[in-house]
Amino acid sequence: MFTAWFAFNALEQIAEAKKQTIAAQEQVAISRAAQRPWISAEVSVRAALQPGYDNTYLLKLKTKLKNVGETPAQQVIAAFDFAIVNQSVLDDIGAPTSELQQKQPSTCTRNPPGPYFTGSTIFPDQQTEQEDVLFIPIREWEEKAKPHVYVYVVGCVVYYSAADQRDHTTNFSYHVFIKGKDDGGFPRNPTNIRVEQIGTATLGAAELFRAD
Repeated sequence: MFTAWFAFNALEQIAEAKKQTIAAQEQVAISRAAQRPWISAEVSVRAALQPGYDNTYLLKLKTKLKNVGETPAQQVIAAFDFAIVNQSVLDDIGAPTSELQQKQPSTCTRNPPGPYFTGSTIFPDQQTEQEDVLFIPIREWEEKAKPHVYVYVVGCVVYYSAADQRDHTTNFSYHVFIKGKDDGGFPRNPTNIRVEQIGTATLGAAELFRAD
């Protein structure tokens, strides 16, 4: 009888010890999350679409990156991709979600533009801006203009946290549209659309707009 009680008591103590260990691990994770960097990204269009190199339209972007965390974000790199479609492939949220999901992972890899580029450092509460250009083939644009073209930008910010010694990512996706139009679609020739007429809006798909 005593042996059975002793065994049962020992099991209870082991179970309680496991609970305390799990609770301690959770507290450590919470503490690390509170003391690490977190990068937010806000994308806008900075110029009207104009013909560029190799029969492309230049989609010029401005991205505001802000560290809303508590420690510096190191080796910060932002990358982008695009999707242009016609209305037939838009889903319930008004976007080609499946195509964007396929393209976004490639923007979340460390693929620096040169051998000496390691990214920038963004300190807590600091905001930086960067300018990027996407090259959209004019032929593809004209093929999708039936009658309008719907434009989407997808991307990712990769940055290193010394707090937990690993990379983190901020995924984002935007609809680029003409303000004041019901569907926001672009015409076959977009060069007459002024930059003041072009807006961006985040997409509602949680899997395309998240941070880890």
